[in-house]
Amino acid sequence: MRGISYRVFMVMVYWQAVVPPIGLILNLFVFLVFVQKKRRRQLVSVVLMGLAVSDSVTLCTIIDKAMNYHAGFTPSKISSAGCQLSHYIPQMSRDCSTYFILLFTIERFISVRFPLKRATLCTKLRMLIAMATVVVASAAMEGFTFWFHDVHHISTWTGPKPYCMLRVLHDHAEYSMWVIYTYGVVRLVIHDVIGFILPCAIIALLNALLIRSLRQWSSKRAQLSQQTEKEKEKTEADQKSLTIMLVTVSTFSIVSMLPFIVSQLVYVYYRPVSYLFVLNQITRNVGNVLLVLNYSCNFFFYVLGGRQFRNEFVAVITCGKGKITCGKCKITYGKCKITCGKGKITCGKVKIRNGN
Repeated sequence: MRGISYRVFMVMVYWQAVVPPIGLILNLFVFLVFVQKKRRRQLVSVVLMGLAVSDSVTLCTIIDKAMNYHAGFTPSKISSAGCQLSHYIPQMSRDCSTYFILLFTIERFISVRFPLKRATLCTKLRMLIAMATVVVASAAMEGFTFWFHDVHHISTWTGPKPYCMLRVLHDHAEYSMWVIYTYGVVRLVIHDVIGFILPCAIIALLNALLIRSLRQWSSKRAQLSQQTEKEKEKTEADQKSLTIMLVTVSTFSIVSMLPFIVSQLVYVYYRPVSYLFVLNQITRNVGNVLLVLNYSCNFFFYVLGGRQFRNEFVAVITCGKGKITCGKCKITYGKCKITCGKGKITCGKVKIRNGN
């Protein structure tokens, strides 16, 4: 079992070296799409921009750990502040990511279950205030990491080397064990329970209710009374597609973070070197692999689940000069639009239909 644990660990090490830089690029694409003027008007886009930023911060801290393993150097070893920040920033950004997912899940729940109240309950100002509250609360909650961590110079066969670790005293075993146990309990309550388990339980409950509502989706979903039936159907389909995409994102986030949290819970209460310890290490390494995937792959969910996102992504990478929609064969270049299905070509104010 130790051999399996080592192989899983090596997969995690190289995975953390390769995937995070790719995830940073994909999160940058997500941010550039949602920061567009048309997108900024949508309430969900504001939260998804915040999610892309918090995920990117977490990926940067993972790159820091990869540098430490592969190059033997990392900014976290330079000073005590660097050591403390290397633990503080990832935990804070993970809390922000989880609660940002909770925010857009609540927004989707209100939009689906209480559509007439959405305009008054879910405003852009309230969402910005909620996001700011999440950031401030996460920063305050994870402040305990500053007290528990520091740089220690440990003697090795090549000389003293700096290590970022808990504030333990090597000549006081009882005090060191107290520090380790206290840190585990505090981290369990603040970071794992309040920062993950509680919001994820609410997300799971709301997602279950959303899935139930999606099955009973009504044709009267559109709220604007002056729209035509065709426009109502399009609005309803867009809202349904957006809800399905966001439910998928939030569900995948919960599933991918679950193994890591389980290993954290076991580690607090069981540390002896045994088969259970080794099994927990395997679970932890698998959890780290899934964590990296969680913070890197939201781009693919947006591409698969949103036609509008695909169009705007193509517009971003082509500097706004071209759009391509494969499903209905719509091609837009500058002021010219070609719709294959209806035989319509529009260039500026000139319209040609059915070849006439």
